[in-house]
Amino acid sequence: MDDVGAHRKVDIRELYLRALRNSVPSGWKYTVKVWALPGTGIDPIYWHMEGGLKDPDHDVLVFNKTGNNMPKKDFYLIEFDLQDHSGLGLSFEPNPMNAFWVAMGNSNSAPPCPTSPSYCDSVYAVSTDSDGGTLTVRNDDMEVQMFSFSLGFISNKDGLHYRYDPGGNNQDGGYSS
Repeated sequence: MDDVGAHRKVDIRELYLRALRNSVPSGWKYTVKVWALPGTGIDPIYWHMEGGLKDPDHDVLVFNKTGNNMPKKDFYLIEFDLQDHSGLGLSFEPNPMNAFWVAMGNSNSAPPCPTSPSYCDSVYAVSTDSDGGTLTVRNDDMEVQMFSFSLGFISNKDGLHYRYDPGGNNQDGGYSS
């Protein structure tokens, strides 16, 4: 590459980094499928979660901006997509505040899963869609922090409310531009 081309490449990189620093934070969308399958015994539902954020060895979501190549100022938008095969006609609770409860821990341990309404200003429900099949949650992931959360569902067959309580791990990754 000649000197002019090399200088131009450096100029473009500097322009890109400046634009990135000056841009507003943006959401990075990730889909997490939540499977509701027929349960056995005392549990009427067997729950399973899958997606790019799920730890393959545990039932937790891992948020690591560095690993996902995200700028520090950006945030996650997680779409929980319900795959209901339970026979109960489940949908997310229509009120997002009932569909998502979260309890924040510290960098070493997560608190117990919330069994009553619990909220946080850095990880919170944004919306549920009109058919109850998708819940959107925002996670700013600005601190190293483990957390527990609970997803709320309602059955159109028996009218009962059900909860699924996986966990999460904010790893405070990301790069500062």
